Amino acid sequence: MGRLRAAFALLVCTAFAEDPHIGTIDFYGYRSLDLAQLRAALPYHVGDPVPPRQARSEVEKTYAKAVGRARAAITAICCLPDGRTSLFVGLEDPAAPMLTFHPKPAGSAKLPPEVLQLYRDMDRLNEIAVKSGHAGEDDSHGYSLSNYPPQRALELMLRDYARAHTATLYRVLENCPDDESRAAAAEALGYADESKRQIAGLVRASLDPNDDVRNNAIRALGVLVEFDPKALRLVPLKPYIALIHSIDWFDRNKTVFLWNPSPTRAIPGCSARCAPSRSLRCVRSHPGTTRATASRRFTSWAAWPVSAKSASWNCRPGAISRRSWMNSAENTPRGYLPRSPSRRRPISLSLVAQ
Repeated sequence: MGRLRAAFALLVCTAFAEDPHIGTIDFYGYRSLDLAQLRAALPYHVGDPVPPRQARSEVEKTYAKAVGRARAAITAICCLPDGRTSLFVGLEDPAAPMLTFHPKPAGSAKLPPEVLQLYRDMDRLNEIAVKSGHAGEDDSHGYSLSNYPPQRALELMLRDYARAHTATLYRVLENCPDDESRAAAAEALGYADESKRQIAGLVRASLDPNDDVRNNAIRALGVLVEFDPKALRLVPLKPYIALIHSIDWFDRNKTVFLWNPSPTRAIPGCSARCAPSRSLRCVRSHPGTTRATASRRFTSWAAWPVSAKSASWNCRPGAISRRSWMNSAENTPRGYLPRSPSRRRPISLSLVAQ
C-alpha cells in the first residue's frame, strides 16, 4: 500500500490519460562515466513505446556489460503530466557504501487476511483517485489520509487496526516470510501511535530484503518526520547513506524524501564525519527543459540543493521544505509502476549519486 504516501505534495488536480510511450530518460549512479555515451548505448529513446519489464531485465544485463558496470537497473515510472512514462537508468557504483539487507524472515507470523485485503483495496482506490484527479492527501497527523472519501475510509480502518494490534505488525515484519504481508504491515505501522518502538520497527523494515517493504517503511518514516521533526533523532543515518546509493531507484527516491530537511530544522548529529565521498546531483533530460545541476555533500543537509517547480523540474541550491519538491509525478498510482504491490509515489526528481 505504499500509496498512502501521497503525503507531501503538489498534487494532481486533473485527471490524465496514460500514454504508453517514453517521455523522459534519466540516469543515476553513473559517476565518472560519460553521460552522452551512456545515452548512445541505451536501446531506448524518448518517444519509443515503454518496454515491458521482462524486456528491460534482458537489456539491463547487456547494458551493464556494455558500459562497464556490474549491474544496471531500468525503472519505468508513470505518469508525467502528459501521461507519458519516465525511464530511470541506474548503474551500480563500485565505490558506493555496502548495502546489506536483513535476511528474509522464515517464521510463521501471519497478517490477518482481512487486513491484507484492506491493503490491496486501498491501492486499488488510490489508483482510481489519481486517475480521476482526486489524489490530494492530508499528512498533518503524522500519517497519510487521502482526500478521496472511499480511500480515506479504508485508511482510517487501517489506522484503527494498527493502533489496536501494533504487536502483530511487529511480529509480521520480523517473522513473516510473505513479502506482501510484510509490505502491508510496514504500511500499517505508519498509522500506529508514535513511539520509539514504532520508529525502530520502521527503521528495521527500511532494510527488508523486499523493495516494497522498504518503500513503505521509508515513506511512512518520511511522513512522520514531516509531522514531528524530533522523531528524526531516533532514525540512524548510516543505513540511509547506503540506501541513497542503492541501484534501486525507489530506495534512493524515498531516502531522499526522508532525509530532506526543512528550513526549520537541521539533521541531528550530521557533520563532516558522516559525509560520504560522493555528492548528489539532480539531472533531468526532459526535452525542452533546462537541465540544471546542483551538488552538495551530505554535510550540507541544512541547505539541501534541490527543488522542483511543476513540469520544468529545475534544480537549485537552497534550504527548502520537503513539500516544495513535489509535482504531479509524486501521485503516481501503484498499478502503473514497475512492481506491484506498492503505492510507490515517486519524488519527481532524479537524484544521482555520482
